Amino acid sequence: MYIIFGCGATGNAVVDALNKAGKDILIIDKDENALSPWREKHLNVMVSDMESFDLDSRYCENSNMFAILTGDSSGNLSLAKKIKKKMPIVIYDKKFWKDVINFSRLSKKGMIDEKEEKLLYFAETVEDAFEYVKSNLEKHYLNIEESLFNIKKKK
Repeated sequence: MYIIFGCGATGNAVVDALNKAGKDILIIDKDENALSPWREKHLNVMVSDMESFDLDSRYCENSNMFAILTGDSSGNLSLAKKIKKKMPIVIYDKKFWKDVINFSRLSKKGMIDEKEEKLLYFAETVEDAFEYVKSNLEKHYLNIEESLFNIKKKK
C-alpha cells in the first residue's frame, strides 16, 4: 500500500499517478473536503492530522511508500520524526524556505535538534528532489519488490 499524506497539488498528482498504475493507496488529509474527489473514485481515504496519525496502525504495517506532501513544514517534521525507518526529508525550493525559516538559528536556539536539521535536504529542482529520494530509498531499501520508480500501468 502507498500512503500519501496531503491532498495539495503535489499529493494529488502522486495519487493520480499511483491510481492510474492500479496501486493500492491510502490518502490522508486533515481536510475532509480535499479527500472528497478521491472518495468518489472509491479510493481509501482517512481524515487525520499529522499529530494524531498512528504510524503503528494496520495501514502502515505493509506499506511500500509513505509520502508526506503537505505545506505544513513543522507538522511534516513532526510526523517524519515518528518514522522509525531512515527516510529522506526533502524541502523543495531552498531559497524560499531558507528565507522563510532560519533552520540554523532554530537549531542554535534548541527549537530543533542538530540531528533533525541534518535530516533535511534542500532541493532546487523537481529532478534534484526525485533523484535524492530515489537514491536514498535505493540505498536503504534495496530489497523492496515494488517501488514508485518502476510502476507500470495495469493492462
